[in-house]
Amino acid sequence: MNRALVILLLVATVSAQQTVRPNVASDKTAFRRAIKLERSQQTDEAIQIYEDLLEVNPKNSQAYTQLKSLLRRLKKYQELEVLIQSRLEVYPQDIQSLAELGEVFLLMGNESAAVDHWEQIVAENQSSKTGFRVVLQKYIRHGMKDRMDKLVAHGRETFGEADLFSLELAGFYSRKQDFNNAAIEYLTYLQYNPKQFKSVSRQILRMSDNRESHYAIEEELMRFLETENSAVRLLYADFLFKIGRYADAVIQHQEIGTASENDLNRWITLGGNLRKEIELSLAAEAYITVLRSLPHDAKQLLTPRQRKIMGEALYGLALTSELQISPEEKVRSLAGYFPDNQFFRDPFVSVSVIDAESLQETFALYDSILTTLPATTFSPQAHFRLGEIKYRITRDFDGALTSFRAAVTGTNDRSLNIAASSRLADVLTAKGDIESALDFLDDKISSLSERWQNNLNVKRCHLLLLSGSLDSAVNSLTDLVDDLAVTDDAFNDMLELKVFVDEHFSRVDEEGKEAFRNYISAELLLRQAKKIEAQALFLKVAENYPETSIAHECLFRAAEIDQQMKRYDEAITTFSLLSTGDWGDRAATRIAEIYDRELADNENALIWYLTVLNEHENSLLAEPVRYRIRELTKDKELN
Repeated sequence: MNRALVILLLVATVSAQQTVRPNVASDKTAFRRAIKLERSQQTDEAIQIYEDLLEVNPKNSQAYTQLKSLLRRLKKYQELEVLIQSRLEVYPQDIQSLAELGEVFLLMGNESAAVDHWEQIVAENQSSKTGFRVVLQKYIRHGMKDRMDKLVAHGRETFGEADLFSLELAGFYSRKQDFNNAAIEYLTYLQYNPKQFKSVSRQILRMSDNRESHYAIEEELMRFLETENSAVRLLYADFLFKIGRYADAVIQHQEIGTASENDLNRWITLGGNLRKEIELSLAAEAYITVLRSLPHDAKQLLTPRQRKIMGEALYGLALTSELQISPEEKVRSLAGYFPDNQFFRDPFVSVSVIDAESLQETFALYDSILTTLPATTFSPQAHFRLGEIKYRITRDFDGALTSFRAAVTGTNDRSLNIAASSRLADVLTAKGDIESALDFLDDKISSLSERWQNNLNVKRCHLLLLSGSLDSAVNSLTDLVDDLAVTDDAFNDMLELKVFVDEHFSRVDEEGKEAFRNYISAELLLRQAKKIEAQALFLKVAENYPETSIAHECLFRAAEIDQQMKRYDEAITTFSLLSTGDWGDRAATRIAEIYDRELADNENALIWYLTVLNEHENSLLAEPVRYRIRELTKDKELN
């Protein structure tokens, strides 16, 4: 090619690029200016710019869409009609624009022209759902129900799809609160599209937020159940759960069955949801259903997924059982004995009502599974939770040992391992074998790196104290207070315990030391769930060593036990012995709380609360007591 011609072509190309780029930049600038004019209500100027842009480039979709929206908002329907006609000249097959043109006719008040236009679109697109869909959207938008129903019936017949446009109709009926028809369309869609279960369930359950929808939804669900569609039955179960009919929901799950692993996972989820709703008997039933559906024979190997399911079921059952037999919620005493200090905390739970038969069934099932299958089948968390129940609630110390040992050996979670080890030492102590507990802790601590030793060192210190090895316990306490960081969870407890031991043992005479040894023996009895024996020993120490510093502590502990055992007269009598002196504010508060919380005797409660304020005005309990007095007097005024 001639060299001069090549150069000429290059120059022409560059020139063309230079002439196009400013126009593109100019278009964008003009469009942004039109938007600003719109926002400042200068609509005529904005319209002119959009029209100019379309004149230069009829395919400018940005300008077209913005102008169409503006003309519609301003109700300039004739101009809008012209605009859409112009668009159709550029894109004659644009069905959406064709449908919008019919909508303009409707907005101009000519419904018959609009309908004729839309019907023509449908007639010309008999083989395409798109034509049906765009027209249906217009009927729905303008609430033309009869036209809508007729079009859908035509479409379903044409394409042979009974669920065609079901979601569109369901949404329309739901907004109109026509719950029967909405439910029919959602269920029709689900029947033919079971994989869309979550989407349909979400819509049905959202609709059920309106209580007036419940009868209509249930009516249609029951009618669709006749088709034997499992997805519909599962949706019915979800609906019943949502409206609080939990037992009925479980019945529907039973109808679906437990044939597959997916079914078992469904029951696991159901159990968790029931537990959250505190439907504990039903939750336990769900987990037991899973466990009974899995093979228990050691000869039948579980698949990895089945092992996972069994572990989850056992863990869920343990959590449920723990909630089933949890104590009544009580307001904490304002004058607790070393509140929140782990050394003085009662590990055992006093229950008000226990469904013993159900509980025994749970443990029998668990133990039968445990004896026939490897312990590794179950999650260590399940073993730990069951150990907690057996130790703290049912006092089955042998069973608790088995569970905690399984948790210790079965987990790689260091925190769980240490928690289970600590509990194992507690159970050995409860069984009266505190020496074995200390030996176990010594071995365990020596196997851990230093950063993991603190919790078990604290436990070891507690057990040294309870064992009566007081000199060793004092040394351990001193070391721990020196070694623990101030931010450590146990630091405050250990510092408080050290002050307590120094006051009542290290700094007293031999008689005081002997009294303290007996006091510690009583505390050990409490850790063995022997409240009666512990109370007798507390009272004996107070009687035999009345001048020692620990005597009042013993009286307070003895009175607490009476209160826990609902022997309120005896508790009041013993607390009254402490109502003067250093213990006066705490004793008076506890007496007031017995009248207030246990006996519902507000008159006597107020007398004792006021005793705290009048006779112990500098007490730290004064402010919370004053607040409680205000609550009681306010209730009295309201009544």
